[in-house]
Amino acid sequence: MAHPCTALTDAQAIEAGLPSDIEHRALMGVDTTSCGWDYSRDDLTGGGVGVVWPLDGRTLADIYDRRDEMEYFEELTVLDYPAVFAHTSDWREKGHCVLHVGVSDTMVFYVGVDVEPGEHVLLDACDLADSIAAIVVENLQVR
Repeated sequence: MAHPCTALTDAQAIEAGLPSDIEHRALMGVDTTSCGWDYSRDDLTGGGVGVVWPLDGRTLADIYDRRDEMEYFEELTVLDYPAVFAHTSDWREKGHCVLHVGVSDTMVFYVGVDVEPGEHVLLDACDLADSIAAIVVENLQVR
């Protein structure tokens, strides 16, 4: 995606459950393009959400092929698109969750969430990832 921060607005991220003091930034790399929304509660706590678009041709089938490498792997759908919670490390209880969504046979994006558990976050990490992914899919369908 050429402009990754257009897939989710700041207002939508806040509505999904992130605190109102978030700041987004685009990150362009060799293998991915992404947008991150970061926040902090003080010098020691904080978190954020990243919506990442791999540029290396990775698909949802590739995630399935690596299923044995994953510490958690849970299939679901996001607005009728196939998706899977999966990561090589299981830190969900510590506020980290990753959700991969296949929007076509040749395109996948993933939502990575890191939240400092507490009252300032309305949802747990995986619920927040699911909510964010649904908004991104809705925004893609509008285009």
